[in-house]
Amino acid sequence: GRFCPMRPFLKAAFFFLLIAAVSGALLFNFFLGRIARSEDFKRFAEKKVGEYLKATVHIGEIRPYHFSQLALEKILIETAAPKGGSQLIRVDRLLFRYDLKQLWNRQFEVPSGVVLRNPAILIEQDEFPYRYFDPAPAGGSSGLSMPSLDFKGGEIRYLLSSLGKEIILNNVEGKVLPSLEGKVQIDVRADVAGMVSGRVHIYGGVDPDRSSHDLWME
Repeated sequence: GRFCPMRPFLKAAFFFLLIAAVSGALLFNFFLGRIARSEDFKRFAEKKVGEYLKATVHIGEIRPYHFSQLALEKILIETAAPKGGSQLIRVDRLLFRYDLKQLWNRQFEVPSGVVLRNPAILIEQDEFPYRYFDPAPAGGSSGLSMPSLDFKGGEIRYLLSSLGKEIILNNVEGKVLPSLEGKVQIDVRADVAGMVSGRVHIYGGVDPDRSSHDLWME
């Protein structure tokens, strides 16, 4: 066949891009590994997670996860919620997710998003738990203390004490996103059981400053 001068060039370009991608991945993983072993970052992560959960958080282990994430594991949560308050009981794994620009600039203090793996949440009151959506403490950012919060699996139990019944959400998948003027947007799907059963989609907004919410359930 006829010789094509572009073929060696394309092969060389592909090989170069492959080497660059592998080198970049190894470099980012090296940086993530250094951050994961840092006691300063561990204290920062405990503080940040504690701001959102309104609790004292202890993280046992931090490690690189899937190239662009840090996995926070062996998490102990101590909450002194008032009677009738909400409690986050357990989180199997919490992930700090970064985009490529943050990894390149080594901006590990501000993740682009946070993922909760299999959280178990108990809401022990008839009223909406606005305190979890309150602005961060003085010196922190307004709205959620995290850029976004993703739910991957887990369970939310909502106890209706006045009726002696409960609503249980399983296999929760969705997002909680900060919005304008300190408001929060919610968009989650789950399997629901208890007073009602089936597949549910809950979406809308929460305004913690005014203790109000506008949520729709399908």
